[in-house]
Amino acid sequence: MALAVDGDLLSRWTPGTLQQPGQLLEVDLGSRVTLQGVGILSGLDAHDAPRGLAVEVSLDGRRWERVVGLRSFPPTFVWESGAPRMKPMGEFRVRFPATGARSVRLIQTGEDQNYWWSVAEMFLYTTGGPSREPEPLRLARVSATMRDWPRTVRYARDATAVAPDMAEPYVLMAEGFQALGLPVAPPERRAEALERLGLPALAFAGYRSALEELPPGSLRSMPIEGLIRSLDSLGVRGEADRWRAALAPLVGASPPATQFGGSLRLLSLETNPNPVRAGSILSLTYTWEALAPPPFAPTIFVHLVGAGERLVNDHPLLHGLYPPDRWHRGERLRERYALAVPPGILPGRYRIIVGVWFPKNGERLRVWRGWLPTRMDRLEVGEVQVLPGDVS
Repeated sequence: MALAVDGDLLSRWTPGTLQQPGQLLEVDLGSRVTLQGVGILSGLDAHDAPRGLAVEVSLDGRRWERVVGLRSFPPTFVWESGAPRMKPMGEFRVRFPATGARSVRLIQTGEDQNYWWSVAEMFLYTTGGPSREPEPLRLARVSATMRDWPRTVRYARDATAVAPDMAEPYVLMAEGFQALGLPVAPPERRAEALERLGLPALAFAGYRSALEELPPGSLRSMPIEGLIRSLDSLGVRGEADRWRAALAPLVGASPPATQFGGSLRLLSLETNPNPVRAGSILSLTYTWEALAPPPFAPTIFVHLVGAGERLVNDHPLLHGLYPPDRWHRGERLRERYALAVPPGILPGRYRIIVGVWFPKNGERLRVWRGWLPTRMDRLEVGEVQVLPGDVS
C-alpha cells in the first residue's frame, strides 16, 4: 500500500496478478476525516487502470458504505463537470457527497486477461479549502500548453516536492513522460531517459531498482555507473565514492582472451573454497563482459569433470535477469552460484569447462581466439581440487 502514497509516480502498488474482481487496496487514514472524492493514477502505463471500481468508506474498519460503484469504463476515466471524460494517462477521479471516514478502500470489480491493476499515486479529496498552488505548477501548465515536455516534467516534479498531496502535478508529469516516450521498463532504460531529462533523483531511483532485483553476489556495472553519475549531480559525494569502491573490482577484472561468439567475454572465474571437501558447497563467481546483443537469451553451461565424475551448474546468464533487450554493450556482469558437492563424490582434480548456448535453437557459441572463431564450443578455464568428506 505504501507505494501508492509515496509521492513517486514511477513506483506503484499492484496486487501482482491480472485484473480480476475482488482485488483490494485499503487505506487507514489514522483519524476521522470528511471525504468527498478519490483519485488514482496508474502511472506510465494507462493499461493498468482498473476495468471496474468500487469505493467504500468506513468509520470503524468493520462496517463499510459503498459511495461509488462503476461496473466498467475505459481505462482513462475521469469525472469532470458531472460527466465521465477520457484522459491519456490512466487517471481515475470521482466525486461523491461528503461523508465521514476513518478508512477507505478501492475494490477492483472488472477483469482483464492481459494487464495488472496498478496504482502509482492515490489522492483523497476532503471538504477543506484548496491548497495554495505552487509556482512550479503554473510553469508546468504553461510548458504543457506549449508542448515543451522536458520542462513540463521538470516543473511538475518540482511542484510535487512542494505540494505532494496535489494530483495535478503528477498528472502533468505522467502526460510529459508519455509524450516523451519514457520507457516503462526495464528500470535502467527508464533511468537513462530520466538522466537525459535532467532528473538525477528519479534516475537514481531507477538505477537502484535495477540493482535491487539482483540476487546476493551479483552486480551490473551499468546501473552502478548511473548511480554514481546521479549522486555526483545531486552532490552526494560520500555515497558516490562508496559505489565507486563497489564498482572497482568489477571494472578491474582483466580478460583472459576467453570470448564466446560475438556476444560474451569471460573475464574471470573465482572458486571458493578451493580445495573443497565432498559434501560441502562450492561457490562459483563469474565476471562477464557483454558484447553484441545475442539473438536469444543465452544459458551458461559449467561442468566440473574429473575422477570419472561430472558436476553440472548450468544457468541462464545473470540468473535470467539479462535478456537481450537489457543488453548494454561493454557492461560488466558479476554472478555467483552455489554448487553442492555430493558427499560420495570421488576426490581428485576437477577441470572447469565453460560454454554458452541458446536453448531456443540449440546453437552453441564458438570460442574465439583474438578476432577469429575456433571450432571449439567449450573451454577449460580452471580446476578445483576435491578432498574427501569430513568423516569426524
